[in-house]
Amino acid sequence: MTMIHHQMHTVRPASRSCVECHRSPATWGIGSENFRLARQLAFVADERGVEVVALNRAALASSVPLAKVALPDVTALEILAEDHQGFAQFVYAAEGGRGVHALDVRDPAHPKRTDFEASVGPRDLEVAGEHLFVADGVGGLRIYSVEDPGELELLSVVPMFDAASVHVQWPWAYVADGPGGLVIVDVRAPIAPKVVSTTKLNANINVLDAAVDLDLLFQYSRPLVGEMGGDDESRTEARNIAAVVDLDRGLFMVDVTEPSAPEVIFPRDNGRTRRAGNRFYRGIEVASHVDLAEAQGGSKTRERDYAYLLTERIQGDGDSASTLQVFDISNPVRPSSVASLRAGDATEMLTLATFYNTPFLQKILFYPSDEGVGTIDVTISAEPTELANLPGIPSAYVIAVEEFPLDAMRSPNGDALKDVSHEGSRWMYLSEIERVLSVPAEELGYEEASVDEGHGMTARLHFARVDRDRNGWIDGKEYEGAVVAADKNKDERVTLTELAEFAGVFDMDFTEAAEPESVFLQTRVDEDGDITRLLDGLNPYEFDGDDNYALDREETESAFFAALDLDGDRRVTRSELSRHPGNRRRMRYGGAEAEALFRKEEQARDGSLSRREFRLLDDEWTAIDSDGDGLVRLRRPLSAQDLRDGNIPAPPEWPRRRPVVYPLPPGVTSEQVLAAWDVDGDGRLSKREAKFDELLWNQLDPRDSGGLSRDALDRITGRVLQQGVNLCSDDFEARWDWDRDGRVEADELELPLWIERRLLESKR
Repeated sequence: MTMIHHQMHTVRPASRSCVECHRSPATWGIGSENFRLARQLAFVADERGVEVVALNRAALASSVPLAKVALPDVTALEILAEDHQGFAQFVYAAEGGRGVHALDVRDPAHPKRTDFEASVGPRDLEVAGEHLFVADGVGGLRIYSVEDPGELELLSVVPMFDAASVHVQWPWAYVADGPGGLVIVDVRAPIAPKVVSTTKLNANINVLDAAVDLDLLFQYSRPLVGEMGGDDESRTEARNIAAVVDLDRGLFMVDVTEPSAPEVIFPRDNGRTRRAGNRFYRGIEVASHVDLAEAQGGSKTRERDYAYLLTERIQGDGDSASTLQVFDISNPVRPSSVASLRAGDATEMLTLATFYNTPFLQKILFYPSDEGVGTIDVTISAEPTELANLPGIPSAYVIAVEEFPLDAMRSPNGDALKDVSHEGSRWMYLSEIERVLSVPAEELGYEEASVDEGHGMTARLHFARVDRDRNGWIDGKEYEGAVVAADKNKDERVTLTELAEFAGVFDMDFTEAAEPESVFLQTRVDEDGDITRLLDGLNPYEFDGDDNYALDREETESAFFAALDLDGDRRVTRSELSRHPGNRRRMRYGGAEAEALFRKEEQARDGSLSRREFRLLDDEWTAIDSDGDGLVRLRRPLSAQDLRDGNIPAPPEWPRRRPVVYPLPPGVTSEQVLAAWDVDGDGRLSKREAKFDELLWNQLDPRDSGGLSRDALDRITGRVLQQGVNLCSDDFEARWDWDRDGRVEADELELPLWIERRLLESKR
């Protein structure tokens, strides 16, 4: 057997404390946060979908947005990477209020959707081995099998009050559960997970928790010789730390070394509120870092642990201002503030990535915001430095960076990830690791090792007894009896939150995830309307069978069917149908009601709808056919003759999220356009030179002027420069294939060599 030779705390001359072996999976090769090396791609979710970005790790401002999968309201992204190189194979995307998508990104330039599973309100995702863990709001912690990465299979549901974030450190999953505080779940058997403990963050019983994010770090013991000035072998205490973010009250440090007996060790202020003004706490990242000694003397080289906390303050004018706060948590009982830095306006989350740029290891924080994806260099812990935003992305919600776990030697499935060079050595089997980690708490010096019976645990236990089918709801036959009184919203379904409210555990009014919607909408086909978001990314002209630039009801039904058929198999499952606006959205809850709703539409009883079975509801047809003439008008090309005759068509009725789409890359210049297409060198661009079909050319020259002057090109490229991918084609070839021969060559897309080979050479 062997341990991790490049992890400085697993192999050392001094003996370890008991918990460093018996409560740290990282010691035995399950992997940790401190040895993850960023690779070549990032996946960024903006208001329209998921953008694939080729990272230039030496100059992030020169990164390249490659292509997009249109997908609204993305709240989280998680990457399933190849074991030996760390290249992304699949990306799982949480669509707020709808469910989880599986995206195949093995060909990064051409991502495609392979599966969708409906859920209530997914807010965070984590892959561990062959399982995907979903923090699904009031829908609980949902565990899916991804043994076939392109297909999601629900295995189990752990009821939660408002699961907002999940972090898996096998064999435990840690959940930030909103008013439920921190919840630890034993996931050794994903088909039968078990709640180990619950922890209230605020000691004051009158202060309601609002846990929204968390991160974990195992703190190995470290020598105190340098600080004490002696030569003894005194060491710091080894323990597993959960840094939990409360939306209103900031950072809490919880000692979770013994999962059955967690303890809040910071703050120890008896629940005194720490909220200052209109401040909200958004995200947390924790990591260890070796701070090198100062060249001129002074501080010595020392390993420290840091927490990077993202906060947002609502200012008097209603605008937001965000700040990155850096805390030294080497002593988690007394974290100390190290630095702070302005981090854009309205922010969403925080992600830490480590890049190796010879000869330096560079730590970069990414924060999506309404100004794009900001980056902060935290390589020098006390001096965070703001870098340039990722180009071409004007606003963003979420980012996930492709990473390779250097210290992961065995997966949570038990698969060996790396070989051992020393003859006679091997990595421990998963069963052996489990046995080491399962030493009773009493033998490690913990007095209490039992499930906390307080803070909603009674409600959890009662819910588990009633929810016999383990689907996360009390519904159907389970609903009958005394529990009916707990159904506050009278939807014939009781959540754990409703049960806890009924029992008086929480004084709150919180039942289920609301449909994402803008308060400024006038109709459902506005830019952010529910119908517009559903149809975004669809080409309506593909369904115009008679080429009259209008869709009748049957053609419109075909378009809606295609929008729902995410995997393109010409069948719509119940999960896919639940994305349809209106009453069909109730199918996402599953159970007896969903089955009954689906059976009303399913004629063949084969578990899915064919195109013939699908019908567009009257409400949707009325909303999209605004003038009631039985046709949905599309935008048609406008010729010079039309302009002369005054034959100006009525505005199109087909709902669109953006007014125009240019077949150009983000950041394009007029010089690039003319160099590529101005064959005769007259400084103008004609339709013939650009090699566009009529519809594409109409995007550039809607008035059919016969050509584009330099001034007209400057206006177009200026808009693209300002709005980036919001005005660019989603398709890879439409953006980057300058000579329109159906493929992208190296001279058409300038990329670092390491990513160019991956994207382009395999296509030649």
